[in-house]
Amino acid sequence: MSRTESDFDDITADTGYTLQTADEEFEGDFIDYEQQLPFRYLTENFISRPWFSENCDIEENILEFDYSYGYDCKKPYNLLNVDERTIIFASGNLIHFFDAETREVWFRRSAYGGGIGHIAKNYHPDYPHIAIAENGINPPIIIYEWPSMDIMCVLKEGTTRRYTHLDYSPNGKLLVSQGGDPDYMITVWNWPKSMILLRTKSYVNDVQSVMFAPEVPGQITSCGIAHIKFWKMAKTFTGLKLQGELGRFGKTEYSDIVGIYPMPDEKVISGCYWGNILVWDEGLIKLEVTRRGRKKCHEGPIVQIDYKDGELWTVGMDGRVRIWYYDTIDQADPPDEDRVVEMEPTYDFYTPNAEFMCICKQYEDPENTFYFAQDGKGGIWRIDLSTDSENIAESERLLKCHAGIAESLSVCPWGNYFCTLGNGGRLHLYNYVTRTLLLIHPFPTMGCCVIWVPLDIDPSGEVLIVSLTDGAVRVVILKISEEINESKLSVIQLTKPHTSRITMMKLNRPGNIFVTAAEDSTMFVYQVIKGNGYRYMELIPIGFIPTPDIVVCMTWHKDLDNTIILGCIHGEIMTVEVPLRPQYYTTITYILHVEPIIQKFTSYKAQIRRNIKLKEIAAKKAAKRLVKLEALEKFRKENPGLDIEEEVFLIDSESEEILEPLYIPKIPNKILWIQHTADDTLWLSVGGYDAGYIYEYKIGQTEEVPYKFTLIHHGDDIEINNYAYSKNGEYLIFAMEDGSIRVNRNNHKNWRNLSNYWQLNMHDNFNGFIAGMQFSYDDSYFITCGHDGNIFTFRFYSDESSDDSEIHMQRHIPEEHVIKAVEDIDCEEMLSLEETIVKAEEDRINDVANCNKDIYLEILERLREEYEDVLARNDALPESQRIPLEELELDSRVTDNLDEKLKADEYLVERKLAFDVEKSNILLTKMREHFLLSLDMYPITVKSVKSKTMVQCLPMRSLGYDFDNLLAEVDLKIAEAELKGRAPERPPATITKAVSAAADVQHLEYFLVGLSPEIIKYRLGPKITRVLGKYRKRRKIREDRAREWEAFNATKPTVASSDADDVATLKQAEDTIGDFKLKSAPDYRVPRHLRESTFKKYKELLLVRERHYNLSHDFNETVYRLRDDKKELLNFLERQTKALLKIHEEIDEKDWCFGPDLFHMTLEEDFPDREFEVNVETILSVNVPEEKTLIPRMPIPDRLEREVLQTMPHVNDEEKEVETDWETRLKRIRYRKMIFYQAENIKYMELAIEEFDMKVQNERLRRMEISVDSNLVTLHLLTLNQELLILKDCEAKEDTLSDLVHANMIELMDIQDLIEGVNSEIEVAKKDISKLEEKEKEIQRNFMSATSENKFFDFLRRIFKKKYKPPKVQTDSDSDSDSSSSSSEESEDADAESLDSKDFGIIRLDENVCPKGCDPNIYDLTFQLRNQRHGVELEVRELTRKIDVHKKEFETYTKQAKILQSSLKRSQDELDTFQREKQHKLNKIMCTVILRLDQIQNISERGNMNLIKDSLVFSKHTLSNLYKRVGELYMETVQQRSKHKLSVKHLMKMKVDFSHMQSTMKSIRREIADEMTIQFGGPVNIDELQEFLLKKLIFNLKLSMIDIKSMFIKELEYWYDIHKVKQKHLMQVFKENTIKFDLLTMITKEKFDLEKIIEHQTDLRNNFEDVVQMANKLKSDINKLKEVAKDQERDIETLKLEIKLYRTKGYTIKPEHPPTIQIEEVDEEEEEEESVIPDWEYMEEYKFTEAYAKEYWKDLKDKEAFKLRQDVLINIIEELFDNIDREIDKNSVIKLLKSVISDVMNKCDVEQIISDILAAIPPPHTDDQQSLIELTAEKLYSIEDNEFDEEIVMQSKEILMEILNDILNNVGLNSVERFGNLVNTLTENLPLDVIMAEENMSCIVDTIQRSRMVLNEEAINEMGSMTDVLSWESRTLFSEIVFKITDLRK
Repeated sequence: MSRTESDFDDITADTGYTLQTADEEFEGDFIDYEQQLPFRYLTENFISRPWFSENCDIEENILEFDYSYGYDCKKPYNLLNVDERTIIFASGNLIHFFDAETREVWFRRSAYGGGIGHIAKNYHPDYPHIAIAENGINPPIIIYEWPSMDIMCVLKEGTTRRYTHLDYSPNGKLLVSQGGDPDYMITVWNWPKSMILLRTKSYVNDVQSVMFAPEVPGQITSCGIAHIKFWKMAKTFTGLKLQGELGRFGKTEYSDIVGIYPMPDEKVISGCYWGNILVWDEGLIKLEVTRRGRKKCHEGPIVQIDYKDGELWTVGMDGRVRIWYYDTIDQADPPDEDRVVEMEPTYDFYTPNAEFMCICKQYEDPENTFYFAQDGKGGIWRIDLSTDSENIAESERLLKCHAGIAESLSVCPWGNYFCTLGNGGRLHLYNYVTRTLLLIHPFPTMGCCVIWVPLDIDPSGEVLIVSLTDGAVRVVILKISEEINESKLSVIQLTKPHTSRITMMKLNRPGNIFVTAAEDSTMFVYQVIKGNGYRYMELIPIGFIPTPDIVVCMTWHKDLDNTIILGCIHGEIMTVEVPLRPQYYTTITYILHVEPIIQKFTSYKAQIRRNIKLKEIAAKKAAKRLVKLEALEKFRKENPGLDIEEEVFLIDSESEEILEPLYIPKIPNKILWIQHTADDTLWLSVGGYDAGYIYEYKIGQTEEVPYKFTLIHHGDDIEINNYAYSKNGEYLIFAMEDGSIRVNRNNHKNWRNLSNYWQLNMHDNFNGFIAGMQFSYDDSYFITCGHDGNIFTFRFYSDESSDDSEIHMQRHIPEEHVIKAVEDIDCEEMLSLEETIVKAEEDRINDVANCNKDIYLEILERLREEYEDVLARNDALPESQRIPLEELELDSRVTDNLDEKLKADEYLVERKLAFDVEKSNILLTKMREHFLLSLDMYPITVKSVKSKTMVQCLPMRSLGYDFDNLLAEVDLKIAEAELKGRAPERPPATITKAVSAAADVQHLEYFLVGLSPEIIKYRLGPKITRVLGKYRKRRKIREDRAREWEAFNATKPTVASSDADDVATLKQAEDTIGDFKLKSAPDYRVPRHLRESTFKKYKELLLVRERHYNLSHDFNETVYRLRDDKKELLNFLERQTKALLKIHEEIDEKDWCFGPDLFHMTLEEDFPDREFEVNVETILSVNVPEEKTLIPRMPIPDRLEREVLQTMPHVNDEEKEVETDWETRLKRIRYRKMIFYQAENIKYMELAIEEFDMKVQNERLRRMEISVDSNLVTLHLLTLNQELLILKDCEAKEDTLSDLVHANMIELMDIQDLIEGVNSEIEVAKKDISKLEEKEKEIQRNFMSATSENKFFDFLRRIFKKKYKPPKVQTDSDSDSDSSSSSSEESEDADAESLDSKDFGIIRLDENVCPKGCDPNIYDLTFQLRNQRHGVELEVRELTRKIDVHKKEFETYTKQAKILQSSLKRSQDELDTFQREKQHKLNKIMCTVILRLDQIQNISERGNMNLIKDSLVFSKHTLSNLYKRVGELYMETVQQRSKHKLSVKHLMKMKVDFSHMQSTMKSIRREIADEMTIQFGGPVNIDELQEFLLKKLIFNLKLSMIDIKSMFIKELEYWYDIHKVKQKHLMQVFKENTIKFDLLTMITKEKFDLEKIIEHQTDLRNNFEDVVQMANKLKSDINKLKEVAKDQERDIETLKLEIKLYRTKGYTIKPEHPPTIQIEEVDEEEEEEESVIPDWEYMEEYKFTEAYAKEYWKDLKDKEAFKLRQDVLINIIEELFDNIDREIDKNSVIKLLKSVISDVMNKCDVEQIISDILAAIPPPHTDDQQSLIELTAEKLYSIEDNEFDEEIVMQSKEILMEILNDILNNVGLNSVERFGNLVNTLTENLPLDVIMAEENMSCIVDTIQRSRMVLNEEAINEMGSMTDVLSWESRTLFSEIVFKITDLRK
C-alpha cells in the first residue's frame, strides 16, 4: 500500500530503523550526521589538491591545469542544466560548467579527488540545490546551493567506493543514492538533517539508475544490469522499512535497463536493450510495446522516459525522441500467450548522427520546447521537441568531443597544436593556446595510434602517421589553418602491414626505421625515406617479424638505433635487431631472417612481500632477544653465583608465524611499458597482481628473478599505465591506473629512487586509463588523454624553457602540386603486404602450372584423335573380324574412375541445385496456395456451339479448411457469453427442517418402566395385554393423523413465493402479447434473446459468408458439369461423324449430307485450370474411350441383310453387270436406309447441339439471378462488417457494464438468498419451539402420570423440577454476578421445593440416593424425564438465541439489499443507455432492401403517398401474426373469464362445505360429551383413562411380584445396631458429665484463689506503667511478626501436607500422637476483639476428650485435614449469613457455629442441622431463607463421609506392598533395624486403621515370615527397648505385629 506524502515529511530522527528487502533483512542503527558547526562549510576547503611525498621538493604549481576538451559522453545521465543557460557535466575529477550561449566553460575540482559519480538537481523551487556524489574511499555527497556554490551539507557513509546515481523526492526533502561496486548500497537520506533514513543492499550487480515516483510517495524504482527492482518505504510497528521486490521477466528475455519512469497508478515503465517499452505491474511485465509490424520502438536502448499530460516520452540511443499516447498502452489487454501491444508514436523527433544518453529541459516554461541532449557520439545538442511541426527549430550542436575513448595523442613538433585519435575513428586537431577545435576528420574505421612526424624526418611538419583497426597505416598531410573547419587532411600513402588491429607503432631516433605491431602477433618494419622541401616522407616495407604474443609496448635501444625491445600481453620480452633497408630474400615473403632474444617475466611480487614479512619477523625477534639479553644481564647481577644457560633463557616461547603460500598468477600479466636504462637494463611496469613495482632485468637474462625492483611508494597494486620525460630529463611523469598523474623528480645520483614526487587526480578513477601524454614542443604545456574521453592540458613550469624560433625556421613545406593524395578506404577486405606478396608468388606458380597443363592437354588431345581413328577403322571391318571393345579398352580402371567421377559430379550438381530446387518447390507451393488453392474453383468459361452464348464461373474464394472449426469455436464463445450474461441461477435457499419425532421409533410407556422385556412380552396377562394393545393402537392412529396434517400443511402455498406454473404462464403471455417494439424508438430496450454481441454478429457474418459461398459454389459446380457435358457432346459428334463417313461409303456423293461442323476444345480456353498441372497432357491428346452405348444400333433386318450379302458366292465382274431384280431391289432398299440413317444421324447431332446450347443459355440466365443474389449477400456482408465494427468498438465498455450489472445482481441475489434463508431459519425455529413446548408438556404429563400416586411424589417432583445449571468457569470480574445469579436460582429451586413439600422440616431426603420404599424404576424415570426436560429447555433456549441473531442479521441484510438494489438499478440504467446508444449507431447503418411495388403500402389516410424514407419495412409474416394475435387474445380473455366464474362457484361451494363440516363436528363433539357423561359422569380423556387403568394394573402386577418382608430385614438389623451404639454412647456421655462436674468444683476453688492474687496484682500494676507504655509501642510490631509467623506456619503445614499427599498417593497421614484438643494462646486484646467466627479448637475444647477424638480421628485423618474441614464449615456458614439479609448478633453466630459443628461431628441428620440453624436465626423466615437454610444443611451434611472408596483401598495396598518390598529386601541391615524401619515407614505413609485392617495385617505378617527375618525373643526385647523413641502409632503397630507373630508361633 502506498502512503501519503505527509507520512514521509514527518519522519523524525528515531533510532533503530529496520531496513528490509524482499529477499533479505538488514538491521542497522540509525545514523545521524547532523553537525553543530559554528560556521558553515567553507567551499575552498572542499577542493582537492595534489598530495606530496614525505621528501618531496617539487613545487605545487609544477603542473597547472589549463583546459578540458572533452567529457565522458558514454556515461548515462552525465548532463544537467542548472538554469536556462548553464549546463553541468563531469569529466574525470572536474565539474564542468558550460554556458550554452557564449560556449564558455569553467571548472571546479572534486572535493576529495576520487572522481565524480553523479550530479543531480533538486527541482523543488524551495531548494535551488545541486547534489554531487563523488567517488573514492567512503565518498561523500555534497549539496551545493546554486549559483553561489555554497555547501549546504555533506552526506557521508552512503557507500564505500562509488556512487552511480542520485535522485530527489518530489517534495525535495529526501534524497536517494545508489552505490556501486562492491556494496551496491541504496540509501535514502533526510538531507536537511544530514542523516540516513534507510539503507540496504540493492542488488548483486551494477545498478545504473534509481528514481523516486513523482506521484506515489514512498515508492522508489532502481534498475541496472539484467534487473529492475521496486522499493516501498513503509512504516511498521518495528520502524520505517525499505521493502524491495525484484522484477520478474517471465517469458521476456532478460535485459539491461537504463530508462525507467514510475507512473501515477503504481505501474512502472522501462526500456530494454532491444529498444521496446516494457510495462511493469506488481513485479511482472504486464505487456511489451512495439511498433506496428513488430518493429522496435527504438533502434537502440531506451535511456530515458518521461510522462507529461497523458503522453509518454521515450529517449533512445538511436537519436530519436518519440511520444506515445499512454491511454492506448494502459487500456490494452493482449492475450496471455503474447503480451505485445503494437502502436505507432504520435510524434517522432530525429537528430541524425546522434546517440542520446539523456535530455534535460532548458526552460521551466512549459511553452518552451528546447532541450539539452547528451550525445554519446561526442558532444552536446540543443534540440527542439515542439509538437508544432511548422515551427520546429533545427538541432544545434553546442559542443564537440570524442565519442568515448581517446586512443592516442601526438603534439605538433613546431607549433601550439596537438591532435588526438578516438576509437570512433575521428581525428581532432586542437590549438591548446587558443583552446579551439580546428578540425574533425573521420576515418573509415576505429582509430588506434597517431604520430606527428618530427621535423628532422620531414621538415614540413605536416606529416602524420595514423593507424586504424583495419590493420592499415596511413601517411597523411595536415594543412593547418587557424580558421575553424578550414584545416585540411589528405592521405598520401596507404599501406596495410597487418591483418588485425595495430596496437603500437614507433619511429627510431634517427628517423630511418618505422615499426608497427598488431594483434596478429607480428611486428612490421618500414624504411623511412625522409622528406625534403620538394617531397614528403615515404614508407618502404622491409618485412615483418613474428612475436611471441600480442605486443602492447615497445621501446628503442638506448645505444643501438636499429634494436627494438618489445613487451607482450602475457609477460614476454623480445629484443631484436631489425634491418635498415629491404632485404633481397623478401621477394616471396616479408618474413625477416633475424634472431630475437626472448625473455619471460615471472611474477615475483609474492616473494617480495614474503621477504618483507620475514624481515619484519626477524626484526621483531631481534628486539625481543635484545630485551631478554638485558633481562638476563640484570638477573645475573642480582644472582652472581647462579649458573644460567643462556641459550635456554633466550629461546623464543612464541610459535613461528605461518606464512601465506606464494601466489603466482595462472595467466601472466601484461607488460604495460618497457624502458631501456642507462645501466643497459630494462625497466618493466607490469599490470594485474604484479603492479606496484618496477622490475629491472638485464637484456638476455635467463634467471626468472628480477635483477632489481623498485617500489612505487603509495602505489601498491596500482598499475602505471604510461610515462613521459620532460625534454631536459629532469622530470618523469607516470600515468597511474586510478587516473592520477604522478610527477617524479629524477635523482641523478640514484635514478631508481622514485620517492620525490607529488600526485594529482585528474582522469576518472575507475575508467581513467591514460592512453597518451606528451609535452608540447617547447615543454610549456603537458597534455593527457584517456579512456574516459577526457583530454586535459596543463601548463608546465620547468626550470628550463626552449625557444621555438629555430624550429619554425627549419620547416620546409613542399608545393601543393607535390601532394599526391590517395583514396582513403576501409581496408578490412584489403590484403596485407604479406598476403599480397604471397598471393603474387602463388599466382606466378599457378601460371607456370597452367602452361605445363596446356602442353599435356595438347598431347592428350592428339592421342584421343588417334584412338578414335582406331575405333572407326575397327567399326568398318566385318563383324567377324572386329576387335571387341573390351580389348580396345586401354584400362578398365579409367572407365570406372570416369563413372565414379560422373556420379560424383551428378551428386554435386544435385547438392548445388538442392537449394534452388527446394526454393522453387516452396515458391510453387506458395504461389499455388495464394492464387489457386485460395480459390474455391478455378474460373472457367463454357461457350455454346452454335450461338455466341457463354457462361462463366463466379469468382469465389474458398472458406478455408478451418472454417468449421472457427464456426464451432464461435458457437462455443457464444454459449460462454450466454452463460456469463445470463442472470445467475441460484439454488433455493437451504431450509432447515422442523424438528419432528421419528414415526417409527416406539418409546416404552412410562408405566412399564422397571419391567423387563420378557415380562412385558409374556407375563402381563391377557387383560393388560388387551388394554395395552388398544392404547397403543389409539396412540398410533393419533400420531399418523398428526403426520398427515403436517404433510398437508406443508403443501400450503406461501404468500412470499409464486407458483411456477403461473410464472411460466405470465412469461408466455408477455412474450406473445403482440407488443412489437421498434428499434428506432427512444425507449427501446433490446430483449435479451435479441441482444447483439461481437460473437453473435461474427457468427451471422460467417453464416452469410457460407451462404454466399454456397451460392457461387453450386453454380460453379454446374458450370464444371456443363463443361463435362460439352466434352461428352464433342465425343458424341465425333462418333456420329465417323458413322456418317461410313454411310457415305455406300451412297452416292450427290446424296451426301454433312452434319454440323465439329468444334474444338483447347487447353487455354476450355481447360485453363489444367495449365497448372504438372506432367499432364492437354485434353486434345487424351485418348477418350468411345462409349458404345452412344452409337445407334442398326435394325435387325439390316444385319440379316448384311449377313446374307456376305454369304453370297463371289461373282466376277462380268457377272456383276447382270443383276437380278431381287438384287436390284435389295440394293435400292439398302440405299434408302443409308439415306435415312444419314438424316437421322444429322438430326441427332443437331438436337444434341441445340440441347447443349439451351443448357448454356439457361445457366447464363441463372448466373444473372445468382449474381444478383450474390451481390445482395455481399451488401449484406458489408452491412454485417459495419455492424461488427460498431459492436467491437462498443464491446469493451458493454462488457464492463454487463460485468458490473452481473456482479451487482449476484451480490443482490446472494443477499436475497441470505434474507430468505434467515426468514426460513426463523420460521423453522419458531415451529421447532412450538413443537418442543408441546414435547415439554408431554414430558410433564408423563411425569405426572407416573408419580402422581407415589408417596414420594413431592421428593420426585423436587428432583424433576430442579432447573438445569450449566457449568461455568468463574473469573474475578464476573464472580459477583455469578454469585448473585446462583443465589437467585437456588432461591427459585428452594421455593419450588418448599411449595412442593408437605412435611417441611421433618424429612429431608438426599436426591442423590433413592429413598427406602421408593421404586427405583420410578426414581430413574424421574431423572430420565428431567434430563429430557433439560434437553428440551436447552434446545428452546438455543433456538431463541438463534432467532435473535437471525433478526439482527435480517436487519443488516435488508439494509445491504437496499444499497445493492440502488446500485443494480444505476448500473442497469447505464447499461440500457449504452445499449440504446449502440442500437442508435447500428440503426444508422444503411441497408439495401429490394421491394416490389405491391409490397409498398405507404398511402396515408387522406390518400397521399408518404415518403419512402419515412416508411417502415416490416415482415409480412410478423404482421400477419400480429393480426392473428388480436383474435387469439380475445379468445383467451373469454376463456379466462369463464374460468374465473367457475373458480368463484367452486370457492362458494367449498365455503358451504366447510360450514357444514364445522357444524357436523360440533354435533359429534356434543354426542361424545353426552356419552362420556352417561358412562363416566362427565367428559374425560380416554387416553388418560386408559393410562390410569394400565398404571393401576401394572402397579398391582409389580406388588404381586415383590417380597416386602425381605426388603426390610436388613433395615431392621441396621436400626438394631444403631440402637445399641446409641445406648453405649449415652453411658459414655453420663461418665463424661460426671468428670466435668468434678472438674467444675476444682475450677471454682481455683477461682477464689486467683481473685486474691488479682487484687495483689492491681497494686503492682501501677509500678509498671512505663513498661506498659513501651509494650504498647512495640505491640503493633509484635502482632505483625506473629502474623508473619502464623502465615509461615500455615505455609509449612500446607507444604508438609502436600508432601505427605504425594508420598501416600492421595492419603492423609495420622498424627504421631493421639489426638488432643489444644487451646491456642491468645493475647488479651485478641480476646477482647472476638471475631464473629471463633476458632474451632477453642470453641469445642470442652466437648472432646481423647477417647472422643480417637473415635472421629479416622475420618479427619490428621490435623491438617481437620483444619481444612473446619474452614469448609466456616465458609458455608459465612455464605449463608451473606445471602440472608438479616442482622444477627455475634453470640447467635457463635452459638450457631458450635451447634452446627457439633451436629456434623456427631453425624446428625439434615433435619437436625436445619433445626439448629433456624433456632439461631430469629423469625420470621421467608421462603427464600428457608430454601437457603435447607441447601446449606445439605452441604454441611455432605461433608462427613465415613466409607472408603475401592480405589483408595487399592492404592493403600499398592503403597503397603511397595514399602514391604523396599525394606524387607534390604539385606544390608539386621533384622531389628529392618523391622524398626518397616514400622516407622508404614505409620508415616499410611493411616493406622488402614494398616490395622485384617487383610493388611495378614499381608505384613506373611511377608515378614517369608523374608527370613530373625525375630527371636532377644530381637523382640531389643526392639521393645526402642519403643520409647517411637510414635504412638508405631508403638501400637509394633505391639500388634509382635502379637500376631507370637500367636502364629504358638
